[in-house]
Amino acid sequence: MTKFFRDVFNKRIRKRRGFTRYINGLCAGFTFILRHAQYRAKGRKAFTLIELLVVLVVTSGLSAFLIIYNHASRQQVALYVEEAKLVQVISRAKSLSLSTYREESAEICGYGIHIDYGNNRYSLFSYAKPSGIECKKITNIDLEAEVQISQFSLSNDLVFISPPPKGGDRIDDIIFIPPDPTTLMDSGGSFISDGFGNIALGTQDGSAVVTVTVSSAGQITF
Repeated sequence: MTKFFRDVFNKRIRKRRGFTRYINGLCAGFTFILRHAQYRAKGRKAFTLIELLVVLVVTSGLSAFLIIYNHASRQQVALYVEEAKLVQVISRAKSLSLSTYREESAEICGYGIHIDYGNNRYSLFSYAKPSGIECKKITNIDLEAEVQISQFSLSNDLVFISPPPKGGDRIDDIIFIPPDPTTLMDSGGSFISDGFGNIALGTQDGSAVVTVTVSSAGQITF
């Protein structure tokens, strides 16, 4: 688990190296101003008013900038953590469906996740076998057949985004039915029979967006 999150962060942080160099440049410039002021102050008992004002303005500006940047960074870190957790829950549903097949359950067709876009939460569920219908011949996803196992809520800084910014159908429900496992995806009451669906989430202010894609073959990419 630790390696999984570390790989996600490394992937994301590489994209921000240019900005880190920019911050380092600001700090270097600020250091130069202080050293210059100290050099000029040698032989004098105090700084001039202009020098004090320059140091004050630079310090205030840099502090305000870092405060804003720190808040944005926290939001983005929370976003990447939530993305990784969502992928993990989808993978868990897929894994549970395979265990269901090995145990030859007569009551459960498989496992999946449900996305509640209105309340910014998602849940892991087992899907009860419909009466008189084979699991692989399910033609629609009945919410009454979903038995919730776990529920997860996004933090206050994050939201699910609909429709997905990258296009494609948004995913409302995913069910994995063994043994393949067959992947059933629902979007607004219609099956995504071939292709892929997207789950997009981002920060409240729209500064960052990530997309988790699930194909009809059950492949998960992000």
